[in-house]
Amino acid sequence: MYKKIKERFNTYFTYIKASTRKTRYSAIGKIFRMPGITIFIKYPKGIYKSALYGVNAYNKDKGVIKATYKEIYNSNKIYITQPKTVDEKIHGEFDIEYKHESPAAFVAVFPDGEVWNRNGAVVTPDGYLVADVSSNFSNAPKEPLNFIEWKLPSVYKVPGKVAVLSVIGGEGYFHWMFDVLPRIHLLRSSGISI
Repeated sequence: MYKKIKERFNTYFTYIKASTRKTRYSAIGKIFRMPGITIFIKYPKGIYKSALYGVNAYNKDKGVIKATYKEIYNSNKIYITQPKTVDEKIHGEFDIEYKHESPAAFVAVFPDGEVWNRNGAVVTPDGYLVADVSSNFSNAPKEPLNFIEWKLPSVYKVPGKVAVLSVIGGEGYFHWMFDVLPRIHLLRSSGISI
């Protein structure tokens, strides 16, 4: 039976790689309706757009407060003045967003949560991807499709508490300084012991 499933799966996978978004989702739907497919694919049930929403939804579903959210810094509006120029138009290199809202900085705790891939895709215990803390280079809205794991690594449970510090590109200097180190600071500021 597994050989038959694997053959059908490979056919759909080849189709998915060469298809448009609409047909890709159709093929993915067929794959996930196949019996025994969870042996080959790990896929989130859906997306929580923010950790705060995920914490509230998870606690509401369980009827008990298990997941927590602690805001460390409030959101801020940042205003930048436009540069002065002798030209009629600002050069494209300096044509940036002059109003920006920096989101709140926080620490969220999901007991028995999961981390997928080396970039730190965070998944709640009830199987939902937490979009605002999961790394993704795509400018498109975050979709579970971007976090499919086609080859599953061995699953193991880590005893005790675990903090997710990994981000996409975290091995590089820039992302280490501006993504990973701030996560360490937030964790220390939260008072949560690891």
